[in-house]
Formats: sequence, structure tokens, C-alpha cells
Amino acid sequence: MASVSTHHFLAVMRGAQLKGWSRQNLLLEAGIPDQVDYCAEQRFTIHQMTRLTRTIWRVLDDEFMGFTKHPCKSGAFSFALQTMRKSHNLHDALLTGFEFYRLAADDIATQLIVEDDIATIDIRFAYPEFDPQHYFEEFWMVIWHRLISWLSGVRIPLRHVRFRQQQPAYKKELHYMFPGKHDYGCETSQLEFDAKYLALPLVRSQKETELFLARSPYNLLSIPGSDGTLQGEIMSQLTPTNAEPLCFPDIEELARTLNVSGTTLRRRLQEESTNYTEIKTELRRQLAYKMLSDAKVPIGKVAEAVGFSETSAFGRAFKEWSGFTPRQYRSTLLNPAGSS
Repeated sequence: MASVSTHHFLAVMRGAQLKGWSRQNLLLEAGIPDQVDYCAEQRFTIHQMTRLTRTIWRVLDDEFMGFTKHPCKSGAFSFALQTMRKSHNLHDALLTGFEFYRLAADDIATQLIVEDDIATIDIRFAYPEFDPQHYFEEFWMVIWHRLISWLSGVRIPLRHVRFRQQQPAYKKELHYMFPGKHDYGCETSQLEFDAKYLALPLVRSQKETELFLARSPYNLLSIPGSDGTLQGEIMSQLTPTNAEPLCFPDIEELARTLNVSGTTLRRRLQEESTNYTEIKTELRRQLAYKMLSDAKVPIGKVAEAVGFSETSAFGRAFKEWSGFTPRQYRSTLLNPAGSS
């Protein structure tokens, strides 16, 4: 199961502490036992971090968690995401989200820069003194990277990550959070990725969005590809290495390959707010998105690869996943300008 470092577990409380809340009271509110000593090697669960973050949002009524000069009222992220979801593609969704937060608060300037084949999310905090440990700056970067991956259904790899802070003692943790090349001591913090991903259509339904928000920030803390979760391990194990169709063992057989019982596997997946059926659906969806991005691959071949014997059944399932037929999705992706 994914976990959080001691550094980040303690740092998330810093903004609220500057507002007068003690660590002990925050943990008490969150239902998490406090400790006399915290060792650097200790890890905390995503569930604990989720409860603590939600507690800070609630007691401060501030989604920026005390790390900015001006608060961001509860409900802002929900409104932003619901608005972004109506966008045509990732490019438009990012512009919508960044404009929303520009109007909501002057504390964080986030912009999209596109040069040739490179897209960059550029982040500048107006009052960095409110975030001396750079916790919220890192969390803000996590939010945008994982959000665009979730909205598109494609895990978007980072080419280059730049941090305003100097190289910290927990740099290995940052490589876990942001796989890719890192630079420190930069003028602004930046996430750089291939601009081609900006053309990706958004595939999340209203129901999925509501569930995502209900779980937040759990999904934001646990979405990345090599995230250390059991879900990530299963997805990695079941993803074909070559151009082979997906093949799913039954859950008892899968449990044996993971050296656990079927009951334990189900329980641990439930702890990660998922199940084997959802994992299989996500794998089918990801492979379908990937194969449909190649115009040379017949849709019937895509259907077969993701486990459908009939193209029509695949088409119905794909529309349920994404809101598009396979042909519409391919057309939108390959001809973004002409489909708006």
C-alpha cells in the first residue's frame, strides 16, 4: 500500500500550526494517535494522510491549508474540477483551471507554457514565506500532474521537473512523487511534459468525478504509475509487455502470485478504495486509449486486445467509460482542431 514520509506527514500540519493549531489537536481531530518521537524512516498510510488533510481543510475552511496569505474557501477544488471536466481537451481544461484559481486568489500564479513540442506547467507562489518547507508547493504540483492524468485516463510521463527550493534531504521522496529529471534552485517550479498530451480528450463521467471528489485527496495521493500501491503492483503485473491481449487470472490465482490469500487481497484493495473489477476495467480502458491513438490499428483489433469478442460490445463499453465512441475518440485525438 502507498505510504507517506514522516517529513510530509509533519509538514502538512505546518500551515495550520502557524494559524494557532497544535499538532496534538490536529491529530486528535483527525483520529490519528500522536507520538513523542517521529523517526525519519517511519511511513504513514495514504488513509492517515487523507484524514489529516481533510481535517485541516475543515478546521481552517481553507483548501490551501494555511500555506498562503489568503485562504481558499472549501468547495473551490470541487467547483474547479466540475468546470474543467466540461472542457474539450486537456489544453482547455488546464486553461480553465488556472483561470479559476487566478480569479479565486492572488496567492498562486499557475500558467501553461507551450513551446514547440514541450508543455510546461509553471507555478509561482506570491508569498513563499507562508510555506517555508515547500509542502504546499509540492502538493500543488502533485495535484496538477495527477489531475490531468486522471481526467484523460492516460498516465502522463514527466520529462523534466524544476523546483524553486534547493535540493532537500528528502530528494528521493520527490523522485518517487515526480519520476523524471529534476533541477533545484530554479526561478519557478515547473512540470514539463510532451505537448502532444494536451490534445487528449477528457474521459471522466459525472459519476466518476463525484466519486473522485468524495475520495479526495486520496486519489491525488495515490494515482501515479509506480506508486507503491497494491493496485499499482497488480496493474504493472497484468499489463502486457508486448502487443498481446489482456489476460486476467481469477482473483484467487492472482492472490497466489502475490503470496497472499484471496481474502487478504480483497481486504487490501478495499483499503485502497478499489477492487479487482475496477482494476480490470481501468487496464482495459488504458490499453484502449493507447491503441486508439494509433490510426493504423483497426478498432476491431483494439476490441480484441482489451478482451471483447465483438466490436459492437467494445464500442458500448468504451462509450460508457469515456463518453465517446471509439471512432469519435480517435478523431478527437488525431484531429483536435477540427473536432471542436
